[in-house]
Amino acid sequence: MRQAGAQQQQLRVANQIREETIRRLAALNLAPLDPVMADKFPAPGQLAASNLQVSTNVFGLQLPKPPVPVYRYQVTIEGILAPVDGRPRNPIEFTGNVRGDPVCVSRRDDCRKIFLKTLETYRNDFVHDRSHYFYDLKSILFTLEQLPIEGDRKQYELRTTPDFYAHCQKIIVTVQKVTESLFSLIRKLLRVLMQNKNYFGDNHVAINGGSTYFMDPTRFGFSDRDTPVLREGKYLAVGAQKSVRFVEGPRGRGNNNVVCVVNPKKTPFHNAQPLIAKVSEMVRLGRDGHVERYDIDNLRKGLKGLFVQATHREVSRVMRIFDVIDETARNTIIRGNDRVGETSIANYFLNIYGITLKYPDAPLIGIRVPRYREEVMKFPIEVLSVVDNQRVTTEQQTREQIAQQIRACAVLPVIQKEQIVKCANAISLLNDRNENLHDVGVRVYPHPHTNNARMLPQPTIVYGGNQTIAPDNKGIWSGGIGRGPQAPAYRFLIPATCNRWESYLIAPNARDAIDERTMNEFLKRFVTEARRRGMQIADVSRFNTVQANETALKAVLDKAIQNNVEFVLFIHAGHDTHLHGLMKYFELNGIITQDLKAQTASNVVSKGQPQTMENIVMKTNVKLGGLNHALTISRPELQRMLSKEVLYIGFGTNHPGGGLGIGGPNLPPTVVGFAANDNPNPLEFTGDYVYQETRRDEKVDVIQDIITKILDRYIKNRNASPKLVVVYRNGCSEGQFSDVISYEIPFIKAAFREKNCDPKLVVIVPNKLHNLRFLPMNIDKNEKAPEQNVKPGMIVDTQVVHPTWNEFYLCSHTTLQGTAKVPRYTVLYNESSLSADQFQEATFALAFGYQIVRSPTSLPAPAYIAGKYADRGRTMLKAHLTSETAAVQGPVENEALNQQITLAENELLRSKRINA
Repeated sequence: MRQAGAQQQQLRVANQIREETIRRLAALNLAPLDPVMADKFPAPGQLAASNLQVSTNVFGLQLPKPPVPVYRYQVTIEGILAPVDGRPRNPIEFTGNVRGDPVCVSRRDDCRKIFLKTLETYRNDFVHDRSHYFYDLKSILFTLEQLPIEGDRKQYELRTTPDFYAHCQKIIVTVQKVTESLFSLIRKLLRVLMQNKNYFGDNHVAINGGSTYFMDPTRFGFSDRDTPVLREGKYLAVGAQKSVRFVEGPRGRGNNNVVCVVNPKKTPFHNAQPLIAKVSEMVRLGRDGHVERYDIDNLRKGLKGLFVQATHREVSRVMRIFDVIDETARNTIIRGNDRVGETSIANYFLNIYGITLKYPDAPLIGIRVPRYREEVMKFPIEVLSVVDNQRVTTEQQTREQIAQQIRACAVLPVIQKEQIVKCANAISLLNDRNENLHDVGVRVYPHPHTNNARMLPQPTIVYGGNQTIAPDNKGIWSGGIGRGPQAPAYRFLIPATCNRWESYLIAPNARDAIDERTMNEFLKRFVTEARRRGMQIADVSRFNTVQANETALKAVLDKAIQNNVEFVLFIHAGHDTHLHGLMKYFELNGIITQDLKAQTASNVVSKGQPQTMENIVMKTNVKLGGLNHALTISRPELQRMLSKEVLYIGFGTNHPGGGLGIGGPNLPPTVVGFAANDNPNPLEFTGDYVYQETRRDEKVDVIQDIITKILDRYIKNRNASPKLVVVYRNGCSEGQFSDVISYEIPFIKAAFREKNCDPKLVVIVPNKLHNLRFLPMNIDKNEKAPEQNVKPGMIVDTQVVHPTWNEFYLCSHTTLQGTAKVPRYTVLYNESSLSADQFQEATFALAFGYQIVRSPTSLPAPAYIAGKYADRGRTMLKAHLTSETAAVQGPVENEALNQQITLAENELLRSKRINA
């Protein structure tokens, strides 16, 4: 019942949000819009520099005509527990939602066993063998014949035995009829049917409905190289991610076909091993298990949230690590029990279990007791083992480890093609391997689908003095880098001015610190390069050193502000990344900063590296309010999309913990970042961030205020209202489309009305989290990733796109490692009369507008930059809560955060892209 209660709580929260939104709209004399998607373009785009064919990971499915009748049922499984002291206990919800991979895997195994027992016990109702019933091991069941259920549901009671859930009095399986649309029925049925014919065996581990991992990948053609062992007791598991989609199909517009998308998936998992073995890989264990104090935080980060089991008991439940405690079994005293009174944990294990701890001086593991919310049980590390089948979370890794695992997970397209077919065979997708599909008359096309694609023409890059340059086929263009200070260089379109600036070396005693001569030489080269690009920058007025602590850093910046310093360039030695966040936090007092690794500065001096210096100066120019380049498109109707009449707005989201889930009053808020071209130049994007309720993705609380402030700036800077507003609404799943249309767009319209303007509105949702991939037809395996992948400008808007929605896939970036993840763009709302070509070419061109690199980004500039502002908001919040000088006490309200640590009231920072 606990899980059912959590689901009901989430539903209540969602309903409350909708009800409150409707009341707020009514107060503005507005009503929710009908959740109707924008009309699909009658014809796909035509603009093309060239045409090509691409390979995909899409397998076509042919449904029988007439379709084989199937029936869907909802399954609920409850374990009834005996009362305690005459009080009833909540049942175990086997089919309820659970948190944690091992628990999820265990519950699926429970559901499998219980369902098979039901088939065996009630043969009068389930007359066929088990292959006749298609069960997803949770709550969805399909059958080829109706079950003999009177009314809408039937309960089946299972008796427990010593070897069958003896901890329960009985188990109740409820099967309920379900009526739903044909679209939903087919999609869910096919998802269940995609499970292999041995689904009831142990060849796969399914953690959620869309992914399965292979217990023995070599059985399916994978090698040991595909699953390398990682550091700190982790390994890469290989599996398959699959989904069923409705698409146009080969015949194009007006058709509706079903496909299965299969994508190889690599994910880091924790090894099932003694916890002490894992700890010894993470930190150095001294005598008797002693761990230095500075390593405790590393252990806490790497172990918190990990599921473990005790090894000193015959039966032990799965427990989740709450904390790593800087105490030891030797010196921690506990109350004990009737057999052993007050004693140390080490003596307790010796006297009760006969275990002499080998590591009595190791830190303890804290496990929170569910029955007592505030109580934490303390376990020695060596009596715990890591539970199998659990993925490594983002929180359990350092940035360096994440980067290493990304590289390890990266698969070149030539290998990806092979692995797509291997995965299709591994999940028994193809007809000769899947009896389930055969039973319902579904035919699977044996080869991945190939799709028509186009290459969009690239925009031209425009520098100062009307100097132009065309990018190459990888989207990269030359910035006019020369080998000496007199070599020609493209001047910035709008060079910034800086009359007074300073520079400091952080942590001068660190191992990688640079000396005064190197620092002086670097600063001279920095000024020379800036002036070559047209910047009016004075010589550095002061360069010195500063210790790597908050007090010293704040003192330096406070004094700089008092002396009217505009800009401070920090060269950062050492490895204290926390100072970077504090540096940005102190910017709020009215100064602009830039942070550079000492090793980078050293390399520029010792090795030259003109491109590195150019990148540094490009960032500086943007931070100080300049603009490096503009864009131009040859055709007038396309160039209009980059005119001053068009306002582009991007939204990005940063959730605490890196994802969505169940929020709570004590959790950090969600950060909404936004960016817009509301400055005088239509290619200059600046922005801000705001805080809202934890893990909320809808933006009804903040979107009207954001749009209003953007319009204020746009009207002030351009002396006119926009004719067209294009919103790139990042961070939105397909299930949220209707809510965005119904509830968010009316608030955008309210902001328009408040400012007495009536532009045409377009809302586009970019999505990089889908699993559809595009690969060149012919790949040279000897080439590097950029040459093996599809190139910037590749667009697909036929065949594998949604049959009724306006969808297109656009690759705008060069893929440097692995296989390209091509974003999918869905047009939710469209009041304009723009053509498909105008939408697509503008989106592509804007990817060249990031400004601080000479290549396009994976998303158009407003969306990409908005994501950076969301990240900056998270950095600022962390600095605010941990700063010694801020002295924040207790929980902080979002409204207070929005007033204190955003850029809204700071025109110096809001008018410039300080997070470049």
